[in-house]
Amino acid sequence: MSLLQKCDIKGKVTFLLVILLICFSITGGTYQFMRFEYDASESHVVTDSLNDRAYAMRYCHHDSAMIYAQQAEASAGKYEDGRIESKNHRLFQACLDIDCVKGNNLYDEIQKGTKNQIELLISEISMMMMCQRTAQNLLYTEYQKRAVQRMSRIEEEENLEGRYAERYFYALNEYKFIEVLNALQLSKIAEAETEIDEVYYNEALRDDKSLWTDYHYIKGLISLNKSATDNNEVVKAFDYLFQAYAIADRYQLIYLKSLICQVFSEMLSNSRIDHSKFVSDNDIREQIDHAMLDYDKSVTDMNGYERIVLKQPAPLEIEAYQFGETAKYFKRGKNSTPVSDVFTRTRLFYTKDAIMIVGRTLCISELNEAEGKGITDVSETIAYEGITSASLETHEVQVTQTNTGKPMNVKWCELVIMGHNEELIRFPAKNDMDATGLVDDLNRMASRKV
Repeated sequence: MSLLQKCDIKGKVTFLLVILLICFSITGGTYQFMRFEYDASESHVVTDSLNDRAYAMRYCHHDSAMIYAQQAEASAGKYEDGRIESKNHRLFQACLDIDCVKGNNLYDEIQKGTKNQIELLISEISMMMMCQRTAQNLLYTEYQKRAVQRMSRIEEEENLEGRYAERYFYALNEYKFIEVLNALQLSKIAEAETEIDEVYYNEALRDDKSLWTDYHYIKGLISLNKSATDNNEVVKAFDYLFQAYAIADRYQLIYLKSLICQVFSEMLSNSRIDHSKFVSDNDIREQIDHAMLDYDKSVTDMNGYERIVLKQPAPLEIEAYQFGETAKYFKRGKNSTPVSDVFTRTRLFYTKDAIMIVGRTLCISELNEAEGKGITDVSETIAYEGITSASLETHEVQVTQTNTGKPMNVKWCELVIMGHNEELIRFPAKNDMDATGLVDDLNRMASRKV
């Protein structure tokens, strides 16, 4: 081959390389894959590996999951998908911690930091979980709508592969699990069954041990809810929950393991509870109204009480559920209002120089009207001159919903009447205008020493 030919070939090769470099620089060192941007400028194997470890540890060890996620973010460089995935792992941990501030900040960073529709979807699903755990129902609905719209856009792609397919599979199942738990909280058992049947039950689900545990755990909760009308479902619930526990124990999924133990504990400690009394809000109110009939009549007629000429203001009725140590059953009622198995109704009558307080407390889980069990009546007459002050005390506790096993933050109030250096009486009350007005009236009368 002549020198001229060699130079010609070399020139052609050089020309092609220059053209390729120009094209590569125009695209910014990236190319599009199924409309998701994939960075080809540097290796992302390390970042993906660290993200995989963060995912694997998410239910095992919180600190380890956070460390792997932070390391993945630090190693990502220009690898945008890897960096955003690491933020999603941190967002998930914030949801488990119910850290709303950190969660909102991470969500904003993710939404502003990528166009990857799958990672954006996962961040919205995580915020659904956050809102569910903090009873922010309006926000839950907002994030749920965003997630549905996002899934609709992603479904337009027909060739998701590799890591994109894996992340989308996780997102779909996590979304279904959260929707099932939300339906159970609202006592929509049929809807929960429909949602769980739409979970992608395949080898990939069984290979993902956290999703596989979640699946059995939620199936157990559904059967536990159905056991209110079908005792055979109790056995199914135990089977599903035991399978979930066995998987969680084998793979050291500590967080899920603790949730399952909590449900087992509730099942055993509340085995005497007739769950048919708690199928719906209407059933609970029916139990309360029936048990209050005699009490309401006796109070209205004032039978058994000293007849005193009453004066204004008119008699006042206050009722509320209790969430203290005596309550053992908890659920979300209509409009997500917390409900327990301990309910108190109190009527207050203003007399010339004293306030008469008559109340009845029902423990619905122990209620037996024929034997008088689960019913406690109280009557007190307190002279105005003995009252030094009245106030509303607000308590905030976290309880576990009996049928779903999920935590629920509850705020409840007690009206407290104080005497000279001692507490005279306290009873549950709603923090509303009636209770506030009563406190104002008592404090005014106490100051006048009627």
